[in-house]
Amino acid sequence: MATYGSLRPARARFDSYEVDLNSSELFRSGVRVPIQEQPLQVLLLLLEADGKVVRREQLRTALWPEDTFVDFEHGVNTAVKKLRQALEDSAECPEFVETLPRVGYRFIVPVEWLADGGGKSALPLVVEMPPRGPTVVLPLAASEERPRQARVPWRFALLVIGLLLLAGFGRYLLRPRRQKQPETLTIIPFTTFPGFEIGPSFSPDGNQIAFSWHGFEKEFQSDLYIKQVGQERVVQLTHHPSIHLASAWSPDGRSIAFMRQSDPDATGIYLTSPLGGSERKLADTTPFGPMGLSWSADGKWLAFAKASSPATKADPSPEDFSIHLVNVETTEERALPDPSPDCVYTSRPAFSPDGNFLASACVLTGGVEKIYVQTPDGKHAREVAGATSSEGFTGIAWAADSQSLLYSSDLHLWRVPLAGGKPEKLLFAQDVASPAVARTGNRL
Repeated sequence: MATYGSLRPARARFDSYEVDLNSSELFRSGVRVPIQEQPLQVLLLLLEADGKVVRREQLRTALWPEDTFVDFEHGVNTAVKKLRQALEDSAECPEFVETLPRVGYRFIVPVEWLADGGGKSALPLVVEMPPRGPTVVLPLAASEERPRQARVPWRFALLVIGLLLLAGFGRYLLRPRRQKQPETLTIIPFTTFPGFEIGPSFSPDGNQIAFSWHGFEKEFQSDLYIKQVGQERVVQLTHHPSIHLASAWSPDGRSIAFMRQSDPDATGIYLTSPLGGSERKLADTTPFGPMGLSWSADGKWLAFAKASSPATKADPSPEDFSIHLVNVETTEERALPDPSPDCVYTSRPAFSPDGNFLASACVLTGGVEKIYVQTPDGKHAREVAGATSSEGFTGIAWAADSQSLLYSSDLHLWRVPLAGGKPEKLLFAQDVASPAVARTGNRL
């Protein structure tokens, strides 16, 4: 950070923004911008770095105390994305926060530090930014960039799980790619609870959704809930507050599997009834591992990411993560081979509805991620051409006909054919994570 001598900086100014360091508030052109504590902490760390890279490990240490059990990768990504939302910034074409994939972040505009002295005019302290290196824009990130003033704050999966009624969405997926969005596509909020509702999973008939929720006052104390489309009644399924939960409804509708991240003894894969009741543990998982699980089409196996050796907060060892399968009857567990020898690790498994493929996210050296599909036995695999992200995937789902994949990355939703091709940005969806598609009922 710059040297201030006897002057204590009271504000930091950049572009049209200003941070009040005493009140911990962010302003744009004099108007207060709502921002939560962790995104603001990230902003201050970036400002104080004087244009140097702030590594992800530094953010993790600053945001959470030593005894915290949390999905740090997801937490850091969420904090940075919320900061970008507050600054109306874009990861694709950044104006303020630049991403160095799998390394960290850097603030890329000059910062003016203002120190109040004895009631006199503030003295500017200007921090000059080092020259930027070349920015590489991936082909998928370049399509149809929307103007800043046109952004609409849809809230999908972060504060509200949005439902897209596929009386329009089914036709949307089957329409010619040059055709615009059909007028019958309808977007409605499914939940409006205070706090965070994430990880949606449809019942087989598409009429109910299981999801994880915690209020603002109970951060990292999530439980699993079920709500029926068109009704207000909500049923709480679990009563063990957890850091994170991810659920998957069985193909026959009789069971809900969920991944719990909590204290080490409770972390694992569980099975319960949609009607509530006891939980049956199927497998242990890694406390700091990636979330997400998926049922095989025959309802016999669950796929999830797991480390081959125990992880700790100091060493989550992401290189050890691979896709595992557990048999829901016998609890037999086996690891699948990585879909490519280039994968540093794999995560976010998703079985196709027809049972022919298992999709997953392959993280390459340098942090770029690609989607691969492989046969359920892991013997044959191939890359889905075009499905690439430098920001990381936050969800992978299949269309109901198993002919295309939907994925979320950098708060956008994309569709790519199973055969590969140029990804299509679905323009009706913004601020997106963890997409889920109903097998029937035309709903997303």
